[in-house]
Amino acid sequence: MKTYILKQVVPAWHFDPATVRQLKVLRFFGKDTGMPVTKGAASGIIVRIFSDPANKHLWGAYVYTTGDESHDSTDLCPYDKVELARTVIPADWRPKRASIPSEHKKALEGLVADILKDGSPFDDPLPDVSVAGTTFCFTGKFSFGSRSECQQAVATRQGSFTDRVTTKTDVLVIGSDANPSWANDAYGNKIEAAMVFRIQRGKPHIIPEAYWKNLLDL
Repeated sequence: MKTYILKQVVPAWHFDPATVRQLKVLRFFGKDTGMPVTKGAASGIIVRIFSDPANKHLWGAYVYTTGDESHDSTDLCPYDKVELARTVIPADWRPKRASIPSEHKKALEGLVADILKDGSPFDDPLPDVSVAGTTFCFTGKFSFGSRSECQQAVATRQGSFTDRVTTKTDVLVIGSDANPSWANDAYGNKIEAAMVFRIQRGKPHIIPEAYWKNLLDL
């Protein structure tokens, strides 16, 4: 999706500068951070990076062996990727600063999802999907109408919906009340669950209400 279309449907804070922690992850994996990188673009790159379990292990091993959980500098501690690949992370290890304690999330998924909280939850680029044959879940408040009205709009277009994020959910739609501190709001729980499934399974996509309304007209 072209940038000008993206800017029409996602909140302005999606285009804020990437955070220090995001930039650190990008540098670790050899991505160019010399040019300005937005929160949304960084989130998209990081999701793709961590879709590979080997990369999740490398980053987890880096944090485990160096203790580097700093949010203050993009500088990396000395490391050897060959040695990191060989490192065995104890099953009971948990990052000290990770803010997603949950018995159903593995340590590495929690570590990655915690990093993604720094950025924008929306897919960048936004996915090319149709309503028909797609299973949606909704979170937040919608200018379109009530939750049941949103679900009905999907059903009448041969789509389906789930009340919570599950392995069957293809797309999570976030209402227009989304804000930069989404992780601290009530609707953040569904977003966290979606991010964990996304790095584990490649879905669901996460999109804003404005983009979802565009899909209804296709």
